[in-house]
Amino acid sequence: MRTVSTKLDNVDHERLLEICNKEGKTVSERLRDLIQECCSAFEESEEPAEKPKPKEPSKVTKYAIYDDNGSLISKSKDYEESTKQNPKPKVIINI
Repeated sequence: MRTVSTKLDNVDHERLLEICNKEGKTVSERLRDLIQECCSAFEESEEPAEKPKPKEPSKVTKYAIYDDNGSLISKSKDYEESTKQNPKPKVIINI
């Protein structure tokens, strides 16, 4: 074991003695308990919380690509069918 020491003003020293007397502990025992509690609380607060995993962006499976003039360049096989069932605004990518 090792020794840790500190100085207290008279008021704090008297208060510590009162607490120790009520608990039936020596000043040394009470300080040891306080230091152990403090260290445990610090270690618990230092543990990294689990970070939520970032969501993967949804994959584009139904698409149509148009050039600057609005002419269709390419589209997925099921693009026409998907727009009939669930019409959504087009995403335009200029190449």
